[in-house]
Amino acid sequence: MKRKIQFRRMVLGLTIAAVVAAAWGCNGEGAPSAPSATALGPSLQVPSEMQAGCRYAISHALKNDTDERWEPGILKVGVRWLSAETDDVVSSDRRQLSRPVEPGESLDIDDVIAAPDIPGAYRLVIGLVEEGVRWVPTDSKRDRADVTVVAAPAYMGPEKPAGQIRIIGLDGATWDVLLPWIEAGKLPNFFRVLREGSWGPLRSLPGSLSPVMWTSIATGYERDKHGIEGFQVRNGYGMRLVRSSDRKVPAIWNLASQYGLKTYIVNWQVTDPPEAINGVMVSRLRELGETGVYPLELTEELAAITGAVRLPPTAQEDSVQRWRRVLREDLEKLIAIERFLTSRGRPDLAGYYTHSTDEVQHRYWKYMEPDVFIDPLLRPSPDDVKEHGNAIFEVYQRIDDWIGESWSPEEEILVLVSDHGAQADPQPRVYLALNPLLAALGLAEVTESGEVITEASQAFNCTEDPWSFHLTICLNLVGREPNGIVPLEKATALSQNIAQRLTALRLTDHTALIKSAEPSADGTSVRVEAIRPSRLQFEDELQIQGRMARLRDYLIIHDISGQHSSFGILAIAGGPVVVGRIHNADLLDVAPTILYLLGQPVAEDMEGSPLTEIVEPRYLEEHPVYRTRSFDPLAVQDEASPVSGREDEAQRELKERLRSLGYIQ
Repeated sequence: MKRKIQFRRMVLGLTIAAVVAAAWGCNGEGAPSAPSATALGPSLQVPSEMQAGCRYAISHALKNDTDERWEPGILKVGVRWLSAETDDVVSSDRRQLSRPVEPGESLDIDDVIAAPDIPGAYRLVIGLVEEGVRWVPTDSKRDRADVTVVAAPAYMGPEKPAGQIRIIGLDGATWDVLLPWIEAGKLPNFFRVLREGSWGPLRSLPGSLSPVMWTSIATGYERDKHGIEGFQVRNGYGMRLVRSSDRKVPAIWNLASQYGLKTYIVNWQVTDPPEAINGVMVSRLRELGETGVYPLELTEELAAITGAVRLPPTAQEDSVQRWRRVLREDLEKLIAIERFLTSRGRPDLAGYYTHSTDEVQHRYWKYMEPDVFIDPLLRPSPDDVKEHGNAIFEVYQRIDDWIGESWSPEEEILVLVSDHGAQADPQPRVYLALNPLLAALGLAEVTESGEVITEASQAFNCTEDPWSFHLTICLNLVGREPNGIVPLEKATALSQNIAQRLTALRLTDHTALIKSAEPSADGTSVRVEAIRPSRLQFEDELQIQGRMARLRDYLIIHDISGQHSSFGILAIAGGPVVVGRIHNADLLDVAPTILYLLGQPVAEDMEGSPLTEIVEPRYLEEHPVYRTRSFDPLAVQDEASPVSGREDEAQRELKERLRSLGYIQ
């Protein structure tokens, strides 16, 4: 039963009315049917007992009784949990005002808070805060109430899942793109999901790349715990793509398999080579070979299915046309695999991931929104806009059709999720190609593609962030590198020489190409900061080793017009999921929510919480959130396929795609 308790208070012209729905479904058997309440004053009433980690829906009615206009960004609603014993702040959060509030106006805000994860005695404090300055003082005390946080019910064994769950991972999908098309009636099946379920923005992890975030979505942990840091890890002189074996914690498919739930996972980030699960895992869409499918006996059949999906190239196809065809083809392969697997029987859990949504936005945003792109390097021609202006919509429309063809809310809980959003990127992305520059200085030898020939190179680029102008040059040391040729006793002199030669490089207008170059304390590497060359400098000449060369020959220029934004999407519909909006959720909440809907326990050390507010109150009362202390890291399944130190064709193709998008060097 959804329980509501109202409170009001007047503070410096602020009226707050709140409705608190006490932890839907977080009460175990024997919990009181209605909450008791406590308050330090007559205004604030909340349940006196909450369960650790459970979420509580709150509605605020803020009335401006002052003579001043409230401006978003200056004043915010602040929520703090204090230790009842010491008054120390345990956790705090802020809520933005969604619009300016004029004197005499009221603003309704629906929000969600979470009880602290550790049982104990707390005070909940709610009020206005002037960010970075102060909490707005009250006539006596801020709105506060004493709350006892208790442990969630002990786990008694797996329950029956709330329904079959299918996750469609749409990399980079954003409501900013989707909602206008949904409102215009162009994506009717996306609209059906929103109409029949809960949806809202999903906060991303700042500064993280897709493998990090999709692993967090699948595990409920951040990078420091799950172990995935990016697309690649260092491998001698170069970088290799991350592998499923690099993950340190179990994912939802491992946990579901342990409890005997049938599971299909297709094309998810960082699942290559595939893991042995109770079902099927397909770690890639192309070149399945001997290492892309578990169980192995399905390889030939799945390879035939994906191989039959071929969109023939047009005559004289250019790169823009080619990428558009490849992205559509990848999406069709994914859908073909889903149809085949579903024909073998619906699983308890399925996860299907596509990168087409992200990649099409990176490559084709300028055709969708050409007026934003002024720089000649990115500005599309009218003919190109006419030909490719609907490339992004085309991908989302095909996904909309897929949802319509395959989803029945009576049979399946559908989860649409993205790791981040997207927006226009009107500034050209230009970076220094460091290895070719080292080769021009006589310090390295490289292949035509810029790869270092290690046996003949004194130094090489070992920078891990491909989008940085802060670079690192590593010396090819004897004893440290597999094919080292620089003795340690010569390292300091060589690193100083490299720094001097780099900082001496000048363009035609005498601008320094390298702002600074500093050898490390041990002399085995050099930290470099390069300039950000303007478009006017691209055709400048650079004097290297007594000869003149074009600066453009030492630059990497990416034809990318879309970039990431901070909020992705989350929509969940079907089964016991209610119709409504999702507030204040981030991608770490996805895995705990999926585990709850699967009838499985949620680990106390997971860094997200189940979104209990999206589920019918009666269902949640009958099926409380169960907790377990932690998941055993050894629960990660063994790789189902052997790992070779050599790259296969699919890995080389993926690296080239990532390189063309600027994700790796």
